[in-house]
Amino acid sequence: MADMNKVSSTRRYKIFRAGDAVLLASAATQWAFVEYANGSLRCSPEEVWRSFEIGAK
Repeated sequence: MADMNKVSSTRRYKIFRAGDAVLLASAATQWAFVEYANGSLRCSPEEVWRSFEIGAK
């Protein structure tokens, strides 16, 4: 996980070819924590942010 704030996080991905480790693709996604009942942003639960190492490469 690249970063995390109260309501969202950025996750980065890299896909390498198994045979020769050539980088095939890289991407980043923005995840948001949303209250399902009304669609509003909500603070991420403590158990979520404790489960990830922020800034992992």
